[in-house]
Amino acid sequence: MARIYAIHTNLLPILLIALMALHFWLIRHLGIHTEYDRTSTFKVHAVRLTALASLVFLALGLTAALFPENLGYPAVAGAEVTKPFWPVLWVYGLENVLGM
Repeated sequence: MARIYAIHTNLLPILLIALMALHFWLIRHLGIHTEYDRTSTFKVHAVRLTALASLVFLALGLTAALFPENLGYPAVAGAEVTKPFWPVLWVYGLENVLGM
């Protein structure tokens, strides 16, 4: 089980980063295909992608600000719950690995 966990948390992100690097190199080397009869540079593509990502994050931020999520269930007197919400459980595993 520990080997599967190690592959999942170490090798897959390294593979993903390597594939992204290859993808960006191919974009830079071959150019970006557009609707026109020419290719555009990576800089033009990056500016468009950054603008689109900024709009998406702005929409998500406004949605989160306008419709906030509740903090959860009210506390039960005398009961202590130390298990965090599932998206931050990886921090506890990282603390165990690093010896904190």
